[in-house]
Amino acid sequence: MYYPYFRNKQNELIALNSLKEKLIESGKIIPILEPVSLKAAAKKYIKIFATANLPLVLIVNPSSGSQSPSSVDVEKELIKPIDSSYSNLAIGFIIETPQLTASHLKLLSKYSSRKIYLLHKTECDLVSLKSFLSTRLVGDVYHVFYDSKVSTTYRDQFKRYNRIVLRDHFNRRSKNADYPPKEFFTDLHRIYQPDGFQGFGDFSIVGDNFIESGGPAYAVAIHFVAPQKGNFSKDNIDIHHFLSISNNNTQVDPNGKFLEALKQLVSHVQANPHLRIGLGVAEFEDLHRRQHFPNLGPVKKISIMHHLELIMKMI
Repeated sequence: MYYPYFRNKQNELIALNSLKEKLIESGKIIPILEPVSLKAAAKKYIKIFATANLPLVLIVNPSSGSQSPSSVDVEKELIKPIDSSYSNLAIGFIIETPQLTASHLKLLSKYSSRKIYLLHKTECDLVSLKSFLSTRLVGDVYHVFYDSKVSTTYRDQFKRYNRIVLRDHFNRRSKNADYPPKEFFTDLHRIYQPDGFQGFGDFSIVGDNFIESGGPAYAVAIHFVAPQKGNFSKDNIDIHHFLSISNNNTQVDPNGKFLEALKQLVSHVQANPHLRIGLGVAEFEDLHRRQHFPNLGPVKKISIMHHLELIMKMI
């Protein structure tokens, strides 16, 4: 099972909405959503996901960004309006303190009827953790481990539970112009089961480094994942970075720069037609036919869609 981690930016929510029927049909993907804001888009799409009964993990104690809502607000604004009707909604809780407090346990106890995903961002005292785990069935609690932040010996304490490894594959550069044409992205989809996990997750082509808002760039980059050798059942995954050419140390003409990068992507797909696997590639090719720049947010949305569709095909 694959667990992509998103922070409810609008382009991420639209990507999930565009693919919700395919995600439900595949039964292979459960998005994890950290609601770093409670803007209208977040409320709108949670209601849409509830209507579709999209399997989803919603984090109740978001911590990314400078204005993350409180758990009280998440419950009031996102969960209560749809709670009774959304049977495939699970609750996520980020562990980033060495000990679970009484207030943490009280918060978790509110969701006794739902599956719980504990996201281990740091190693937690097992005594305080077991006081919660003893109240829940083993099959109703999932442990998600930030791969770089907890030890193997810590993760091994939870072998009787469903365990998920979460890893950031996106090697972010400070400038778009610094991205190489292609680099290794991940093999986690191939090794998570031999390593003893029941699921794996990542931060898609966005990365774990949360940025609240972006600005104009000197170069435009389109991030595009693909199997290394074209074998969907056995390959590692690479990421291509298609870059604009006429950058010239200026931020003007993002439209022209995008079309330069898009031309390279479409040429690559034409040379490798096996990459036409779904809606994401189709949208890129449609933009190229129309020579249209939809702005950078929608471009990221399409890259996310393609990544999700690729994982659906490879697992």
